[in-house]
Amino acid sequence: MFLDPFVGSEIGKNLKSPLADAQGNGIARLYFGANLTLEAPVKNMSLLKGFDFNASYIRRLPLKNELTFSKEDAGELKLVKFGKGPKDHADAKFIVKLNDYFGPFIGFEWGRLPPNYQLVDHKWTFGLLFKSKIKVR
Repeated sequence: MFLDPFVGSEIGKNLKSPLADAQGNGIARLYFGANLTLEAPVKNMSLLKGFDFNASYIRRLPLKNELTFSKEDAGELKLVKFGKGPKDHADAKFIVKLNDYFGPFIGFEWGRLPPNYQLVDHKWTFGLLFKSKIKVR
């Protein structure tokens, strides 16, 4: 089991925007969260190497109102403001490892991500995971 907590900041400025009101608007956010990895190896089975569970949680705390834009049906751009309320995002993946490089997985995601903070509402993902190793000299 590995638990990696983190704390940080995101600071930036809008250098170019199609809307004059958003031009030069700054971004300042604090964030914190954690990544969790659980590994359960399986021994004495030829077709199953083990199970992995990876989860990530992040909470962003904007220090100032943020501006962005959305496109209307007629093609016009509309200014959108986001308040200073916290924005959360969680992501989890359960992987069945058939070997070190391949395995099916099921994933779950929920929350809001920048820049538009559009809600990812209980998104389930099913797929195949491929990994590779690269040796650096």
